[in-house]
Amino acid sequence: TTNYNLQAANNLPTNTPICVVARIASGVTMQNTGTSPVFTSGGLHPDSRVGILNEGDLLARGGNGGAGSGVTGGGTGAGLPGTDAINLTTHTHIINGQTGRIYGGGGGGGSVGLLVNIPIPGVNFNLGIGAGGGGGAQLGQGGNLGSGFGYYAPGQNATGGVLATGGAGGTLNTPISFAITAVTITLTPQVFGGSGGNYGVDGLPGTLTVNVLAQVTLPFVGNITLLNQNFPNPPPTGFPAGGTAGAAVRKNGQTLIGLNNGNYQTTNIRGRVQ
Repeated sequence: TTNYNLQAANNLPTNTPICVVARIASGVTMQNTGTSPVFTSGGLHPDSRVGILNEGDLLARGGNGGAGSGVTGGGTGAGLPGTDAINLTTHTHIINGQTGRIYGGGGGGGSVGLLVNIPIPGVNFNLGIGAGGGGGAQLGQGGNLGSGFGYYAPGQNATGGVLATGGAGGTLNTPISFAITAVTITLTPQVFGGSGGNYGVDGLPGTLTVNVLAQVTLPFVGNITLLNQNFPNPPPTGFPAGGTAGAAVRKNGQTLIGLNNGNYQTTNIRGRVQ
């Protein structure tokens, strides 16, 4: 099931306190779309009591990877946050059974990018290069700008399911050579978008440097170097951040019995209980 709201799905009363138990059986998979949690107790009366016996899989969607931006360029370039598995709205007791899995979505990776005029004598050369961040587990989309950079590597999508992993950030690390009039330009990029996080793990920032070598070849003289420099110059102090991971259980100030606060990476729970 998708975007499960306990109160709405069962037409439970909202104007009087009730006690309700939700059993999620083994073999049941619950997921979400958008920013909605996988499971929420919904608009119950605030004095209600909820019990959750989970023996199934609650798999929250990961954040999308950032696209395009970095040192310069439009947009923020940051990875998007992962979503929550369980969202509490009232006093709750959770028993997570032996087969139960509660996984917060991984954060999307940050993108990197550079738009700069390269100071080569006699040549007007504008460099645009970048890479997208990877999507967070599960099913987060890799960042893909589509246009605006001459050289761009999109981030990879995350996989889905219980064994989902975050997508890798885009990579450009192969030399690129071309000529503008009599000048041969060789770009040696080390461009890496941030990887998306696995379940309950934040996305990572990326890194970017590019060496620009510009040369002309003269008869009887050979190669003359006009420019051999790394960009950005000076090196940047930071790139767009990766997205934060979604919570396994977001308490929203409610009382929770059965799970202690913490950041879990176990077979049964991945992400924060907070």
